[in-house]
Amino acid sequence: MQSIHKLRHKSSQSSLAALTDFIATRLLPDCAPADTASGQSFERLERALVTYVMFACTSSGLEAQDSLVGIRSVLDEVSSQTERGLSARATHAAQTLIWKRASSATDDFVDEWCQLLRHTMFDSAGQMNKARIGRKAIAAALARNNSNAARRAFFEMPETTQNESITRYLLFKVALHDNDHELATECLAMVTKHAEKDPTYLYACVLEAQQSQMRQIAVAALQALTERQPPGVHLPTLLRCTARLLVGELDASPQDLDRMVEPVVILFERAAKNTAVLRQGTDVQWRSEIQWWSKNTYNLSLRLYADVHPGLLVRLLNVCVHFLECWPADDGPMHQDDVRHRRLLCHFLAASALVVLGRSDESDDGLECYANARGHIANYVQQCSKWVLATGHRAAAETQRRDVLAREFELLKFDLECIMKLKQWDELDATVKVFMSFEGTDRWDSLADLLVVIHDHARSEGVLSAATAQIHELLQKCINATWKKDKDAAKMSRWLRLTYSINMQDGSPDFALKVVQQAASVAQKSEKEATKYPLDELCWLATMAFNKAVDSLNTEEAACAAPWTDAALELARYASDNGALHKNLTLRKEAAQRRMHDIGARA
Repeated sequence: MQSIHKLRHKSSQSSLAALTDFIATRLLPDCAPADTASGQSFERLERALVTYVMFACTSSGLEAQDSLVGIRSVLDEVSSQTERGLSARATHAAQTLIWKRASSATDDFVDEWCQLLRHTMFDSAGQMNKARIGRKAIAAALARNNSNAARRAFFEMPETTQNESITRYLLFKVALHDNDHELATECLAMVTKHAEKDPTYLYACVLEAQQSQMRQIAVAALQALTERQPPGVHLPTLLRCTARLLVGELDASPQDLDRMVEPVVILFERAAKNTAVLRQGTDVQWRSEIQWWSKNTYNLSLRLYADVHPGLLVRLLNVCVHFLECWPADDGPMHQDDVRHRRLLCHFLAASALVVLGRSDESDDGLECYANARGHIANYVQQCSKWVLATGHRAAAETQRRDVLAREFELLKFDLECIMKLKQWDELDATVKVFMSFEGTDRWDSLADLLVVIHDHARSEGVLSAATAQIHELLQKCINATWKKDKDAAKMSRWLRLTYSINMQDGSPDFALKVVQQAASVAQKSEKEATKYPLDELCWLATMAFNKAVDSLNTEEAACAAPWTDAALELARYASDNGALHKNLTLRKEAAQRRMHDIGARA
């Protein structure tokens, strides 16, 4: 061995050849498996092998390819002849030499050096060393864009080290390179699992994903960070970055909108829950934060309200209302007006979406939607009063004022529907009274049918007439306002018939008589309009009124019968049947009078 060391100074190749011959002819025969070789014999062989590795790795005159071939050849020969690996001490020495050479090698040979480090002769290497070698092989393969080699190196690693954060981070990079969404997600989950102890590799995954084409993985990485909230993270900045990326993903992938929107909603909800953290900065920072979150939540709600599932929209609007409620009160009157108006619109959209959800679900969840809708409606009405007082009657706000009141009218109709669905009949009268004093809309025709439906439901539920007493007057208001607006006799005739029936059912004949008299007035005025009072509706109402008069005569209430007879005949005058109805009712009146006279004479 001393002679070989001296020879190395003159010729590296000659010294390696001599050392190879020495190992093959002098040392290996003493270490064959069939032999009961002493420990000293194998130890001499190990020293010779380590010396060979040292010569091959450190000699400057050798090409890398020659060194690799020589070391592999010697290791293969020893492995086949001895069928055993090197001791831990010899393995460590040899691998250290090869590791240093691999660290200084060019990209063309790094993978080969890493393969050499994983030779079967080095099986006694510890798990930690095997993991380091495997990771180095993965990194080398990534540097050469050889993802197959990187995957192979990963699966050759000990299973106990495959799920370490640094290993999974490297495999995460492989997945990004191959656009392997499933593998990237798996690796990210494993890195996230260990992030509480050390978030370094989770940060690294975020950066790698942001620079890749797999935007969804970048989003998932940022979401993992926001969920873990490791120490040292500036949560407001992290939340904003994640929000921007998520919203950008909506623009890039408009398909399957509900699936794409849900993580956005979850993130905004998380930001709302961390309002206290957002407040921890300076006053200027807090104002900037609340402005950013309220503005982006509001704009996103308006952008998505027509396309996204109502449940997701409601959650997003709730977050928006929360941020708007946190807006500083000393931000100036113009900003406050704008904030109030935005809150109003959020409550309006949320209530509308909840009613839609309630209509589509007959279960207890549907009833909960109606109950939540009533909460938004109450908030809208309250905020609306404040907004109207704050804006006054400024010309610039007049158009906005009309819109706000129109939305309030629609929400009050929703409130009636919610009361009916929730069977909160004791609250019906209060809402009806609000309508009685409501001004600022010409949509009364849209309320009439709802009132009729509510009245029918109340009667079927056995609700006391006191709870529905105001419905008669409100129906009358709807009829009067609608007739004044469009002079549509056909529409009026239907509502007058329904109103008449409601009054008769509730035992309010005086109101019913006024309905017949109003119908006669409408029929008269419709003579000059394009739409005449429908004959079938007129005949029905006139006949019912006349029958009421006859009933009064039969119960010896002659004084009560006269107004009904007069109203029926007056209405019959305008029937477009050449006077047939009027003549028929007149004859029936005369016959009834004669019959009553004869009864009186016999008595």
